[in-house]
Amino acid sequence: MRLKLCCLEGRNRWTALHYAASRGRVDIIREMLLACPESIEDVNVQKETALHVAVKNSQFEAIHFMVKRVREMKKDEIFNMKDELGNSILHLATWRKERQRKKKMTIKHVVEWILDGYTGGANAIVELVNVVNQSGLTALDVLLIFPSEAGDREIEEILKAAGGRRARDMSLSSTPSFENNSTTITDLSADNLVEHFKFKRGRNSPSDARTALLVMAVLVATATFQAGLNPPGGVWQDTTLDGSPGNPSHDAGRSILGSYKSVKYLLFMLFNTIGFSVSIYVIAILISNFPFKWEFRVCIVAINFTYVTAITFMAPRNMWLPLIVFSIVFPFLVPHVFKLFVRLAKLLKRISEISGIQNHLNTVSELFCCEDNPLHIASTSGHVNFVKEMISLKPSFAKEVNQHGFSPLHFASAIRNLKVVKELLKRDRKLCQLEGRNRWTPLHYAASRGRVEIIREMVVACPESTKVVNVQKETALRLAIKNSQFDAVNFLVK
Repeated sequence: MRLKLCCLEGRNRWTALHYAASRGRVDIIREMLLACPESIEDVNVQKETALHVAVKNSQFEAIHFMVKRVREMKKDEIFNMKDELGNSILHLATWRKERQRKKKMTIKHVVEWILDGYTGGANAIVELVNVVNQSGLTALDVLLIFPSEAGDREIEEILKAAGGRRARDMSLSSTPSFENNSTTITDLSADNLVEHFKFKRGRNSPSDARTALLVMAVLVATATFQAGLNPPGGVWQDTTLDGSPGNPSHDAGRSILGSYKSVKYLLFMLFNTIGFSVSIYVIAILISNFPFKWEFRVCIVAINFTYVTAITFMAPRNMWLPLIVFSIVFPFLVPHVFKLFVRLAKLLKRISEISGIQNHLNTVSELFCCEDNPLHIASTSGHVNFVKEMISLKPSFAKEVNQHGFSPLHFASAIRNLKVVKELLKRDRKLCQLEGRNRWTPLHYAASRGRVEIIREMVVACPESTKVVNVQKETALRLAIKNSQFDAVNFLVK
């Protein structure tokens, strides 16, 4: 029972191990892990393990010791655990790098310790360094978005050598494998089954999708063709010229339903003809690049003519004309009807989005009050159209800073999203003077990374921004010189 005392939770669910890790008490950490090894997995309210806390507080000796213990216990999953913001220990290490040269190697040491102790193989290591947080950023993204001083390049090389990439590069180049989609149906809840079996671009082969569509179209065409030739109630087997109230006059081969309920028969055939015509149209599109495509099209026309002839013959005489006109004209209208429906759907979706976004902006703003607002995320991803919508609907988003002290323009300038930068400055040229973490403006970040094209836009929009200094009393020019960004220095001097 005493051994479990180190797992006892206190304020904010912090255990004794959390406190020891935050202070770097290696001797105490050693005793606790020997007594209760599973305490290394305990998380606080922020979902932080003791290892997260040690990294956040730059307790290098504690980090080194706990990494070795994790390796000895063969609990690699500890390295992949995320806090409430989705940050792994690598995210925290790259973000909380210190300015002193002595501490500049923090991320190098942490990465080396983890890679040395990771037993999952090369693929697992690549997955580890490319873990994405809730803002959609990898450790390499965090490093490039939040630069500090000279030395970032060395850290960048270490991450890339371990297989680290930016999130947008992974989304462009990743090709899902069988192993990544090996989740069995029994592992899925009922709510996820529909989503699991939906067609997804990139996951499902276009060839397989075309084959599936062709099979479904053929099945629908077959079913509707048979329904047209065998309507409900069947057909008369004899001819009766003298009808009666219970037995109307009819010819052999005519529809029984049409003789009694001509309107219902007409509606049945109209909808059946729509299904048949659309399925034939889909088949014609799918086989457009097949060999013998013209021969197939002749077959399709012949089948369509057979269908029209059959349903017209079985229909009551007063229904011939509307059925003939509809069944002949509608197949030619199918492409235009589809285009009309697509445009209508887009219009309705647009109207819904505009009204819905305006109604929910306040809720979204509260949701992101301590994190990134939608404009932060759009600026990071480079979605210019979404940026325009957000600014027009909620201009205050452009001036908001997240919990780390960064505005949307800080993000856009740091990762070279020129179109987003132009759009933001077009709305408010003073945004380039907005101070963030350590009083760095977007121009400071652009200068430190040598983003000449972004520097040009900011200087043209707000020339006085070149005089703004950060906490260290450094202007954008000084930062460019400090980081050896010669092109940026040349432009700023001119």
